[in-house]
Order: sequence, then C-alpha cells, then structure tokens
Amino acid sequence: MTERDHQPPFIQNMPHTSSLPVFTSFASSAELVGALSDFILKVQKDALEKKGRFTIALSGGSLPKQLGGLIGKPGIKWDKWYEYN
Repeated sequence: MTERDHQPPFIQNMPHTSSLPVFTSFASSAELVGALSDFILKVQKDALEKKGRFTIALSGGSLPKQLGGLIGKPGIKWDKWYEYN
C-alpha cells in the first residue's frame, strides 16, 4: 500500500503532480499586483476553456487588496468566477 491509499477517496481521485512550488519575490507591491493579475488572467482563461468556469480560493489578509489590479482589466470574466474565502 502507498501513502495515497490511506487518504480519503476525494484526495485519492485527485490528479497527482510532482512539481515543486515556485517562489517569486517582487521589488514593489506594484510589481506584485501586475504579475498577480497577469497570472490570474492566464489561469482564468485556461479554466474557462476547459471547464467553463473559474474557481479560486482566497485567503484574507492583504490578498484582496492585491487583487485590485484586476479591476477594469480586459478579459476578466467576473460572471464565471466561483470564489471561496
């Protein structure tokens, strides 16, 4: 038996990836906001093409403020977002 066999069924059925996390630092919060909004726009586009909706889980703290870069950004499909916080 593997470690995966001891996990709940909903975890066992999830696709397994072995990629390592990527950490990036930014010189300013403005650079972070720009990069974050570009990244979210890309993953939103991919999700909409594959599933027809974009699901995102957000933590509290300063993250909602950083997402301000998305306001007014062309291509954001707010009506397709499913947000969990």
